[in-house]
Amino acid sequence: MNSHAPKKPRLSLGAPVLLVDLPDSLLAEVGTYLTPTTLALWAVAMTASPASWFSSGWQSPPSLASRAIMGQDEISDAAKIWEELNFEDVPKSLRVKLSDIDLGGMLVCMDAKHTLKSLKLTHCFGIFGAGLGPLRGSKVLRQIDLSLVGLHESPAIDAGDLALDEGTVICILDSIIGQSGSSLMHVQLPKRWREPQSRKMSNFLERFGEYLGSRQLACVAKTHRHSTTMCGELVQGTEEHPCILSFANMSGVQGQTCYKCLNSFCHDCGYMSCWVNPCHGCEKMFCDDCVVTSHCDVGACVGGDQKMSCDKCNLVMTCSGCESQFCSDCGQMEECTFCGCDTCEFCSSECESESCNAVSCFRCSEENIKAVRYCSDCEVRVCVECRVQTCKQERDGGRSSCAVCMRIILPWLLFDVETGDNFFS
Repeated sequence: MNSHAPKKPRLSLGAPVLLVDLPDSLLAEVGTYLTPTTLALWAVAMTASPASWFSSGWQSPPSLASRAIMGQDEISDAAKIWEELNFEDVPKSLRVKLSDIDLGGMLVCMDAKHTLKSLKLTHCFGIFGAGLGPLRGSKVLRQIDLSLVGLHESPAIDAGDLALDEGTVICILDSIIGQSGSSLMHVQLPKRWREPQSRKMSNFLERFGEYLGSRQLACVAKTHRHSTTMCGELVQGTEEHPCILSFANMSGVQGQTCYKCLNSFCHDCGYMSCWVNPCHGCEKMFCDDCVVTSHCDVGACVGGDQKMSCDKCNLVMTCSGCESQFCSDCGQMEECTFCGCDTCEFCSSECESESCNAVSCFRCSEENIKAVRYCSDCEVRVCVECRVQTCKQERDGGRSSCAVCMRIILPWLLFDVETGDNFFS
């Protein structure tokens, strides 16, 4: 603790005790029980009105109490603590209420211009953009996610939930990429800014693409699956593989940078790992080392280009039988009624009874006595319960049942004798 800091006045007996009257060391101790993001909010709450920072252009320093809470007086490498600010560790009920003054106050308290490397405004729907002011001219910021959604959430949000002002944010981003020695690697924009794009946004994305190409970043793809040797080609963006994508659903998204690790890939060297793959669910790009992605085996999916999905969004499902992959738009996957696995139309069997919706995967049709099976004699494909009912109706009508059908239902009947049930009662 700073020994030259002014001492707080001694409280008189019976006087009410306010938080601001408590020793800074005690306030800092309370902060040790908080997550980093809530700790920053605690520091803002214990300083002078953040509104005064806003009026001074975010130039006023934090109070001594705030510095103690943030550890800036006792920890020489405190900057390392505040390299990332992600609001996902704050309750959503609080995130949606945060204002620009709250955000700006947090950034001032952590000296974000010189310390913060990653900022993700998850569900911060009340932010207009002015609160990002303390980041102007930052040379250390590497990633900023302004999409306002979580890692694997759909980026589609209601117009009323987007308070961010495009012009204000672009001005701050320009001040960052315009710095010599800027570290900015990745920007995730709100979907409503990307599709459709205003002229102002299109011009910024062009400048940002040129900035990324000028970074002279080397492709980190491995030359072989188990190799430590990297490709090393410069990632500068080409007409075929641009720095900023322009095709449907992914327009305005960076095409050569992984969202998670921020590594760059040239897409041109031909190595197996030289790709970042799009997810059409969360509309982010991921490398194979960070996230598993799958693509629909239908070349041109219903409604447009070939669908791809990360394993969290799960838009592309794998058939448990033939291991083919299909997206939900192509409608070729169903859930097996008996084991719950995903099965394609080629590997599944559907009960032909009008009153039944049972579907069996290939394995259940072979192994599960309840499943849908095909009778080669009467050429009927039904589940065992529907087959039993058919045999029962034939018996009640004085007709003999199909011998093959009887052999199919026999294991089920024996099973039910053991449990005390009787389908023929």
